[in-house]
Amino acid sequence: RDLFGSRWLRKRNIDRMACAAQRGVVVIDVEQWKSQRLTEQIVGWMSLSRNSSRGLWHAPAAPSAWLLALNGTYLPIDEAWSCSNLGREMMSLEEGWYLRHGGFDSKAFVDLGVVIDELRGNTTPFVATCTDHAKLLHFNGPLKPWRLDVWRKQQPAPVCAEPKTYTLPNPHWSKSALVYSRKVPFILCVDLWKMHISEELDCALRDIEGEWMEDERAWRNSHRVNQKKKDEDAQRAKEAEEAKKKADAKKATEAEEAQKTGAEDKQKGQ
Repeated sequence: RDLFGSRWLRKRNIDRMACAAQRGVVVIDVEQWKSQRLTEQIVGWMSLSRNSSRGLWHAPAAPSAWLLALNGTYLPIDEAWSCSNLGREMMSLEEGWYLRHGGFDSKAFVDLGVVIDELRGNTTPFVATCTDHAKLLHFNGPLKPWRLDVWRKQQPAPVCAEPKTYTLPNPHWSKSALVYSRKVPFILCVDLWKMHISEELDCALRDIEGEWMEDERAWRNSHRVNQKKKDEDAQRAKEAEEAKKKADAKKATEAEEAQKTGAEDKQKGQ
C-alpha cells in the first residue's frame, strides 16, 4: 500500500508539494522542540521506514523523517546565514529561474561560461549569487573543494559571486558579468574555501584513500572494457577460424564427390 498517497497525506495535514528545508544551518527553539515532541516524531518516522516492507522514500531516512516531523512548522533564516549549494554540479530548470529572472541575460551566461541544456534546461556549472554577502558558506553537493583533485578534470567548478567586503588576492579564475546592468565579479567557489581555511586543515580533510579509490575504479573499469574487447575479438577470431574450417571441409567434400562422380561416369562410358 502506498503510505504517501494524496489522501493519506491530507488526513495528516501534510503538504506533498511543500518546500524541503535545508538542514545545513538551523536555529532551534528548544522549548518548542520539546513541546511538539519532534524528536519522538522523527524517531517514529524512521522506525516506520525501517519496518516497512519496501522503502518509503528515495532520500536518506533522516532528512525525510525530519521534514515530515516538522511539516512546515519552521521559519526561513536569511540566506546570508545559509549560503548553500556551493558544491553542486548544476542547477535545475527551476533553480536556474532565479538567474534568468534575476538580471542575468544570455550574454552574462556566455561571459561566465555557463551552458544551458537545451533539452532539460539544466544550467552548468552551478552559479551562486548569495556569496557576495554571505556570513556562512555551505559546500553541500558532490564537488567538495577539499576533493578538487578528484573531480576537476570531469566537472566544471561551481561559480560564486565575489564577496563585497573583501577581494581574493590570487583567484584561479575570475570573470565578470552584467547583472541588471551592474558589473558583478565572479570567482570559483573553491577559491572562497581556500581563502577561509588553512592549507594544513584543507589537507587534513582530503580523503586520500578515496581519491585513490576513484583512480582504481577507473583503472578496473578500463581493464574490464579492454579485457571484454580482447575476449570479443578472440571469440570472433575463433568463430571465423571455425567457419573457415567448415568451408574448407565442405569444399574438400564437394571436390571428393565431384571426383568420385567423374570416375563413375568414366567407368560407365567404358
